[in-house]
Amino acid sequence: MSLFVFNSLNLPSTRIPRQWPPEATHEHSIFGQKVLWCPVSRSGSHFAGEELEPYRHVGDFHLDDLLGRLHREGVPLTAGGDLLELIHKVEQGYYDSQLSDKLRTDLISFLAKYKTVPRWVNVQQLERGRQVFLMYAPAMGASLYYRSLVPGFSIPQLAAVVQSTGYLAPPASQEQVSNRLMDTGAMVSACMVGSIESLFDGGDGWKAALHVRVLHAKVRRRLMQRQGSERWDVALLGVPINQEDMAATLLAFSINTLYGVEFIAGVQLSRQDQLDYLALWRYIGWLLGVPTATDDDERTTGGLRPLDPCGPGWNVSKVDKGDPVFHSRSVLESIIAHLMKPNESSVVVARHLLAIGRTKLDNKNDSKGERKRLAWFYFRCFQCRRFIGDPLADALRLPLHPSWWKRWLLFAASTLYLWLLRLYTLATMYVPPIQWRIQQYHANMSFRFYDTWKDSHPTRMAKALRQDSVGETNRASCCPFA
Repeated sequence: MSLFVFNSLNLPSTRIPRQWPPEATHEHSIFGQKVLWCPVSRSGSHFAGEELEPYRHVGDFHLDDLLGRLHREGVPLTAGGDLLELIHKVEQGYYDSQLSDKLRTDLISFLAKYKTVPRWVNVQQLERGRQVFLMYAPAMGASLYYRSLVPGFSIPQLAAVVQSTGYLAPPASQEQVSNRLMDTGAMVSACMVGSIESLFDGGDGWKAALHVRVLHAKVRRRLMQRQGSERWDVALLGVPINQEDMAATLLAFSINTLYGVEFIAGVQLSRQDQLDYLALWRYIGWLLGVPTATDDDERTTGGLRPLDPCGPGWNVSKVDKGDPVFHSRSVLESIIAHLMKPNESSVVVARHLLAIGRTKLDNKNDSKGERKRLAWFYFRCFQCRRFIGDPLADALRLPLHPSWWKRWLLFAASTLYLWLLRLYTLATMYVPPIQWRIQQYHANMSFRFYDTWKDSHPTRMAKALRQDSVGETNRASCCPFA
């Protein structure tokens, strides 16, 4: 490992071994990343596009069904509505005269399922996974932004959702994009801060994950109800926020973030750290509506076998217990190969995300402030390029600074930033006396961020709801308050 080499397309974990069984695998290239493709049909974990396509037509069966029935029975979950609070009122008998016995029973059963910790969950392993996040939080935060969120939301099918809702894309302002990314950070923080109890019945992380799941269902319902020129093209795009999309998002927060930490540190995390972190996100994904292989209700995936992207894989037996690390990498590679075909909407979303917190870039005012804002934009584009590699960055048309000598300055600034972050991450890995202090420091900072967000979020939400009621925010409020 060289302290100054940062090559996202040549990570230690992704290098193809010199000897591999050619009868079962073949070498594949995905945006410059060499992949040893092992089809699931041959005891591997890679899926062909035609095997993944059916998952694009399955949303979140149980929750979609409940929201539809609530609407039909005259108690729709309106903008800003809280399903958890509604179910709590159902338990107390508030809706006995308005809702059918069957719907009240199904609502209570739905929540009861997620109040119970599944048998496949190892609570101690979840706690270790939480500690992995807290230990490497700075590297994971940078990875989430540059390696997961920007390219992930640029997948054309996902970009269609964010553009149709004005979420993280025009017409949402850059301040709104910043706020919504903070909302995402708050959900992650809610799952990670405090104790592991936060992820169980009544905890902040548990509530946050279920609120996000309900939000996705409301957006899915709203988009599917559009008519005329805005009608959602199911044949082309699949159901909005479908099982493949949700699997991709879960992998972006889990295995792809581990790739990002490896890119920053130059070495892999230990195998146990990787397994623990994937187990944590497998459970969070289950709360978010991504079923696991243990789910015996075929309706959850329309009769399809659950992808279980952070699970042990499909070819599990009494002898072979499976490999969650290999399976998650393979599913991520399969989804990228299937969906990542950048188009114009991909370019728009990627640039909008990289301009986060800055004023519009079409302002021609040649002031010092504007030049500085443009420099930040070019810096972020260059950072993203280093995290994802030139082939994908070129496909997303991430611009380089037009001045060649400023490109060198940005390269130097980028390398210094990555080098300092690498030293910090390696110290966290290999210097035991400071590990606990660093973990506590990251935990305290995450808690402060989450506490600040909790104070400001209700005010922002109330303001957006008021604006939406008088039509002041156009489509931009659709997704957060669907």
